[in-house]
Amino acid sequence: VSDAVTALAGAASVALDLEGINLGRSGTPVLMQATAGDGTTIWLIDLAALGAAAFDTPGADAAAGTTMRDILAHATAPTAPLGSAAPSAAADDPRSFPELLLIDCRADNDALWAKYGVKLDAPRVRDLQLYDVAFRAVSTNRGTAPKHLQGGAKMRAAAVERGTLPPSPTFDEAAKALFAPELGGTYDVWLARPLDETLVSYAAADVAELHRLWAWARNRKWLAKWQGAIDRATAERVALCESPAFVAGDKENAFAPRMKARDAYVRVTPAARAGGGGARAGGGRGGGSKDRRDAHRLAAGGAGGAGGGSGGAACTRRDGAARA
Repeated sequence: VSDAVTALAGAASVALDLEGINLGRSGTPVLMQATAGDGTTIWLIDLAALGAAAFDTPGADAAAGTTMRDILAHATAPTAPLGSAAPSAAADDPRSFPELLLIDCRADNDALWAKYGVKLDAPRVRDLQLYDVAFRAVSTNRGTAPKHLQGGAKMRAAAVERGTLPPSPTFDEAAKALFAPELGGTYDVWLARPLDETLVSYAAADVAELHRLWAWARNRKWLAKWQGAIDRATAERVALCESPAFVAGDKENAFAPRMKARDAYVRVTPAARAGGGGARAGGGRGGGSKDRRDAHRLAAGGAGGAGGGSGGAACTRRDGAARA
């Protein structure tokens, strides 16, 4: 872990993903994957084996005194469990920390906060799923967000089609045959050590191309009109870890947030819908189900339910096709 912290602490950006069984506050996170800017070295950190030590082990050299908790949480650096007040780090901390690249940060952040008291530092989070929402709104000339989100697999396929990413091997089918119950698998394979090499490749692939996706998104001309809306939606996604009503695997999370260009991001709450001013009151669709949708659609997206583990050592370095 110390080597991973040392390598990641000085990076401009860190791609991040978690795998787990029913990933979220009620599940079991078992693996964290992280890679710095060039994506050539992917760190697989065994959360099942290390627990909180994965976040509190300091790095070396220039990163001495810095931990994974700092890299992920920085200014807030919470140490309290779900629902507790989190202390703030010193405002005059001279250290700088990387941007955090994820595809749908909600389930990952929910698990990190509930299990380890780590809440992602929202201003540094670049949730690429939200950039995908903005891109699809622009590409259809509607200027408003599409109804549904795309998961990582569809985002990568679209990126290959438009030439942003090169074609690359996919381990989805082989890995899911091992862990997906509907395909005859079991989630318990993520807890086996050494971890099956197919699952190692599957986990590493989740972060391998995120830097390329971010390099493409950050240079789009349309981004200036959408960045404010994306930032607000990201902050609200991160804040969901402290909402008692949030359920990472809820099917309503598949809806895209209601974003518009030029920072015109509007949050519609159940209270606002029920109030006056032309809002619909009473009756309406869905009752309690609709209340839940209104509470979370603003930050919606599909949260995964399975995955995770590391092969052999508690912190594994994966360089290209080789593992050390």
